[in-house]
Amino acid sequence: MTRHTKRSLIQAKIQMDARVQELRDIVACGRKSAQRLPMVIEQYQAIQRYLRSSCMYESPHYEEGEKTPEDLEREIESLERNIGRADCARAELSNSARFYRAYHWVVNGPKIRELKKHLTAAEYWVEQFSDQIASIDFETDKDIDERVREKEIMEYQRTQAKEQVQQIQSKIKEIQNIKYM
Repeated sequence: MTRHTKRSLIQAKIQMDARVQELRDIVACGRKSAQRLPMVIEQYQAIQRYLRSSCMYESPHYEEGEKTPEDLEREIESLERNIGRADCARAELSNSARFYRAYHWVVNGPKIRELKKHLTAAEYWVEQFSDQIASIDFETDKDIDERVREKEIMEYQRTQAKEQVQQIQSKIKEIQNIKYM
């Protein structure tokens, strides 16, 4: 990957990280608005009922700090706008998930492929050592002590190869499970 492409990819990820954080904030605001909306609507309806029943012949008087029907209407509109923006933000967040999958594939794909090559080689050696251990018992030209010594060496090497397989598998899982935003 060229230096320019790598820099552009990193910049794109930084921009996406910032955008995702904005979107999450918008979704959180929309969630709060959705929780608050029924209460504000109830307040508005209560004021409307009060005005219809009590203030037919005179204009209503509001205390300082008390919300008027117009204030509540504006608040309802604002809450509904926040909920709508949150819905759009959720859709954009699902699109950002595709970006992160692609980014992960581009950045980590070569590492994973290389590790899988090493894994295949390590698994091959585990199999080879296992076959050699099994064949030692059938070698009649060597005495028992020599075969036991050879078997111990092969078992040690097989154990080392198995540990290498586990380490490589762990690295692959770690890279595959990287979460972005």
